[in-house]
Amino acid sequence: PTHPNLATSYNNIGLVYKNMGEYSKALPLLEKALSIKQKSLPSTHPSIKNVLNAIDCVKANL
Repeated sequence: PTHPNLATSYNNIGLVYKNMGEYSKALPLLEKALSIKQKSLPSTHPSIKNVLNAIDCVKANL
């Protein structure tokens, strides 16, 4: 499934884990969200940049 709403769900759950400090749980969810968004949205969509920023933050804390 590549619907943007599914990506939003993965992203939101990933952000909850990130905010809880559970970075190893957050990363795969954020990466899945990114993959879906890249397939379903234009490459310049701001949502893609937001997920990339969250992934960078998580990786910096692993």
